[in-house]
Amino acid sequence: MLLVWLLPRVCALALLGIVIAWVILAEGGFGTSSAALFGWHALGMTLFLIATSEGILIKSFPLWSRMDLWMGHVAFHLLGIICALLGLVAIIQYKSLSGQGNGTPTCPMTGCLESTGQAGLDGTFPFSTMYSAHSWMGVLCLLLWGGQLAGGVASSLYPWRGPEQREAAKKHHRFFGQALYVLLIATCCMGFQDMQSSDLAGFGYGIYSSPSLLACGASLVISIYGLTTLYALFFSKTQPAKGKQDSSETWSTGSCSTWPTL
Repeated sequence: MLLVWLLPRVCALALLGIVIAWVILAEGGFGTSSAALFGWHALGMTLFLIATSEGILIKSFPLWSRMDLWMGHVAFHLLGIICALLGLVAIIQYKSLSGQGNGTPTCPMTGCLESTGQAGLDGTFPFSTMYSAHSWMGVLCLLLWGGQLAGGVASSLYPWRGPEQREAAKKHHRFFGQALYVLLIATCCMGFQDMQSSDLAGFGYGIYSSPSLLACGASLVISIYGLTTLYALFFSKTQPAKGKQDSSETWSTGSCSTWPTL
């Protein structure tokens, strides 16, 4: 059982290390200049994924009361949304300050208007604003994830529902939570593929260079991370119930018999 809970955390640490190395080697590092702002976007979205995964995993932690688990679940998802919004601000600033909103080719390593690879559209198009499936899917993920979080909190603070309504709300929240998590995993992988293609087309990185391989490695680790997280969730559901009750499971507004469950 320990291995089931340990694997997602190992993947999280590995992913964080790979992303930091990739940003430093391929995307200009971290900073406030136009060439270095992209790194904060990559880091913010990575932390969004990690916080979201922890928000899923914490719901099955066996040693806490249900109230503590629920509050931790909400807290991790709120933290994830904050990280995602900061990452979104970073990419908007990155494109704005580097002139990329107009399709101007700017090297992520130097910030210079240059292209050592193919010229023309191959050098400019990858840096346009909201041009890729990753961009649109990312916005969709944020909107749906915010709605999922708001819906989960609202349903938990609605104490006068009947048992059937509570159970239906839990099932819907669980399904959409897992579906959106898979969508988030796919969107993150698309982001690395997007930047890898842009770098290879516009700035002459080798196909098997360290930046290119790190981008591939990040996508693989993200996929494994998602699988191990969902498996840990599935594994917890197959374990016998502890039958533990806690007096803190009751809100002042009524019975806390339903919780946002992914």
